[in-house]
Amino acid sequence: MHDIPEGFVEADLGGGFVGHNGPVYERILPDGGGAQLGIRIATHHANPAGMVHGGMMATLMDVGIAYNAAHVAGDGTFFVTMGLSLNFLS
Repeated sequence: MHDIPEGFVEADLGGGFVGHNGPVYERILPDGGGAQLGIRIATHHANPAGMVHGGMMATLMDVGIAYNAAHVAGDGTFFVTMGLSLNFLS
C-alpha cells in the first residue's frame, strides 16, 4: 500500500461508482471546517496521455462538494450536485 499523508484515513463513501474508483481518503478539518478528500493516483485513473483523467477529477470534486455539505450539516442528510461546470487546460 502507498503511504497515506498524515491525518488522512480511508473514507467510507458507500461503495458503488466511487468505491470502484477509490479508495478515497479523508481528513476532517478542525472547527467544523468540513473535510479534505484525496486519492492516490493509479494507472486506472489516467487518460491515454498518462495524466489523471478529467472525469476522475470531476468525480472527486463532485463527491467532495456533497460530502462536505453532509459533514457540515451533521444530520445524515444526503446531498446531490445539481450542477458542476469544469474547464480543463492542458
